[in-house]
Amino acid sequence: MPYAEISYSEPGTALTDRWLLAVQEEHIVSDSGTLLLAAPDTPRTADFRWFSAKLTERVDVSKLVNSVGSVEFAARSEDGRFYCGVTSEENGHWIVAGTYPLDQPPRWIELIEWPSKHTATFAAILQIFQSVDDVPRLKIALMKVLHEVYLLPIGKAKKLAEALDEGLHPLIPEDQLELLWRCSLHPT
Repeated sequence: MPYAEISYSEPGTALTDRWLLAVQEEHIVSDSGTLLLAAPDTPRTADFRWFSAKLTERVDVSKLVNSVGSVEFAARSEDGRFYCGVTSEENGHWIVAGTYPLDQPPRWIELIEWPSKHTATFAAILQIFQSVDDVPRLKIALMKVLHEVYLLPIGKAKKLAEALDEGLHPLIPEDQLELLWRCSLHPT
């Protein structure tokens, strides 16, 4: 879905005004009024050459036409995180906007249904690592889960991981490991 559609029957100022609103709302323009702009070299290539531009009161994006006379260009924030482009479609100009990267696949840590912080035992967490093939069996991965899912400080996550061997088997009695887990969750 486009951010906005501007009919060909509307004046060029309508396209410019709506584009200016989009680049402001979508964080494309820096505080100093600069952004990156690019236009295709030819209608048959997707190669872009980015250049820094500063917005002025005289901006008129309806003049940014490609070699076949269509308004086609892209803008992005200087940090590259946000984009806004204009393309000519059947019924008018489309303004498209968004954030990079597009559709990032979920991380393995987000694909697993972890037990609730209130009910999880350390043994249950270790069982997930032992039973799921896609989960790395590394102490660092366990520390990441303890930190990101259960919000433990890194130091406490590391202390728990140090109580395990490389295969994530306990090096201390299981009841002591559970006590260490509970103390990490609920410090006294």
